[in-house]
Amino acid sequence: MKHGIRILCGLFCLLGVLFAGCNQTPYQSGVVGDTSVPIALAATRVPNVDIDLYLLAQQEKPTIIPSSLLRTETDILIDSIAIWGTVVGGELVVGTGVKAASSDDARLLDSLVSMDANGWKMLSGDVLYLVSGSATAREPLKNAISRLDFKYFDDVELLRAASRLPNNATDRPIAIGVIKPTVELVSYLARGATDEQTRQMNTVIELVDPRAIAIGVYSKKPLDVAQVLGVMQGKIDVSKLDICALGVMQSGRPSLLVESTAKTLLKRSGFDEIAFGTHVLYRMWINTNQQQAMPLLVWLNGNRVFASAAFQEAYAQQMISAAIAANLQD
Repeated sequence: MKHGIRILCGLFCLLGVLFAGCNQTPYQSGVVGDTSVPIALAATRVPNVDIDLYLLAQQEKPTIIPSSLLRTETDILIDSIAIWGTVVGGELVVGTGVKAASSDDARLLDSLVSMDANGWKMLSGDVLYLVSGSATAREPLKNAISRLDFKYFDDVELLRAASRLPNNATDRPIAIGVIKPTVELVSYLARGATDEQTRQMNTVIELVDPRAIAIGVYSKKPLDVAQVLGVMQGKIDVSKLDICALGVMQSGRPSLLVESTAKTLLKRSGFDEIAFGTHVLYRMWINTNQQQAMPLLVWLNGNRVFASAAFQEAYAQQMISAAIAANLQD
């Protein structure tokens, strides 16, 4: 894969690693229309296959990929990036829809991308589609995309989880991801884990019974791609991005059981109980690769568990406070 697409993938991967809109007409990329409104996953279309994870990144204005990074004559403007994941035969197949600001931008992007034997791509108007996976496993997703067979995203549990995240003019995420922790996906993610790690994970899953996970990535200012690349290369401190990740896990167990189990697991894991106004939070400081400590805050709300992380603790507190305000009525 050539230089240009690495930058695009890196941008979205960074969002995913940190945890990792749309009124629209028939989907080609996932987002069309006014990008100043909150992201609405239910208004987007996804390939007509079973989806285990769905990530959508969209800033309020198109993201500029500088020509200096792409080694092209002009910049490329990207409206949104959508990623769909599905487990087929024990393999995670990943599809991506990159919606450019224009067909010219999309054609230029397409010229920068080459795929290996485990990849496939298709250009359709202002959208570049990519699918990664072995030839057999990727066939269902590839076929749906090649036929432009899309449907509105309608997974009730995942949409309900996403609706728990702050998503308004004040606290608008630049990316939202939803994950369905199916047996197949969990098994795939557990590959390479030790027997002890697998045992611990299975115990937690049995106790908590996670049904849906939603993650929002928030930023006080638009992400600068050059700065993101600098962070990935270790040239710029990641804290300079001023990003906060806020996630929620929806359990299938009763509220009292979830709260009791979660409290026990959090304290065993080294979280401290702290007062936050009239609420109780659990906090742990996590050391990053850059030898910085990042606060992870957890709030228990019935059979839902919220977690917020940012390099500035005030930002993590701000977003957990927004989550509390949005969910107290339940």
